[in-house]
Amino acid sequence: MKYSKIIRTVTAAIVIAITFFVVRSYLNAHPALIHQLGSVSLPVLISVFLLYLVMFGIILQLFHVTILLCHKSIKRLENFYINGYSIGLNFILPGQTGPIFRSGYVKRKYGIAFKTFLSVTLLYYFFYTLICLSFISVGSRPWWQSIVLILFATAVLIYGTRWYVKKKALDVEKIILQKKWATILLLLTSAQFSLQTLIYYIELRAVDHLVAFHQVIAYTGIANISLFVGLTPAGIGIRESFLVLSEKIHQIPVSAIVLANLIDRSIYIIFIFAIVVISVILHKFFKNWEKA
Repeated sequence: MKYSKIIRTVTAAIVIAITFFVVRSYLNAHPALIHQLGSVSLPVLISVFLLYLVMFGIILQLFHVTILLCHKSIKRLENFYINGYSIGLNFILPGQTGPIFRSGYVKRKYGIAFKTFLSVTLLYYFFYTLICLSFISVGSRPWWQSIVLILFATAVLIYGTRWYVKKKALDVEKIILQKKWATILLLLTSAQFSLQTLIYYIELRAVDHLVAFHQVIAYTGIANISLFVGLTPAGIGIRESFLVLSEKIHQIPVSAIVLANLIDRSIYIIFIFAIVVISVILHKFFKNWEKA
């Protein structure tokens, strides 16, 4: 297990180094892109930052519903700083560090069994994957092909989920029976994807006004599905590789992908810094409030 972590860390470092080298080489070979990047307007940057704040609000609601599905409740301030730390860890460390941190926290603080938390998380990832594949299909294929592909993907996901549930002896059925909160989980996941699509649309249109909305839908599905290959912090290099290799699907040029991701990464770093600082302050306040 120790060697596995070392291999993952080394692999993550190599992928990030290669990504920076490739991006720098690409920008050096296309100097006009640097000028184009510098011409991105301030309203675009502010809009992306504000939309990421809204996205964080959706993440808070997702975690709130997750806890409710586990028959517990969490205070708003606590929800904020736990998820603030979580996305901070995801950005700094490779792999799915954030979800692991959250599962460990709720087990220690609320006594939520790991299998129960995993059951709800699995339901979320079922919705997440289905929406990913739906976005890719809808954004790149005719409507009738999209319907066929979505139905096929749904059947495969249901079969795979049932196999995993049986293997791990999870209680997903008990979770699904809470129809109200399971439905809200689906709606929040859909809102998460819709907002991410809007963010990518603003970034891509800022660097290439010819990009169409249906292309961004497919782009969003591909970008988000790269989450499952969590080798590097925040998927640096992984997401970009997925998007470049899938160019024939979303048909967005490499130049736009490179520039849009530079904008996205830059704003996201500022966003993460702000959220983590606020989380530290709220955590201290929450501790003092509990002691009072």
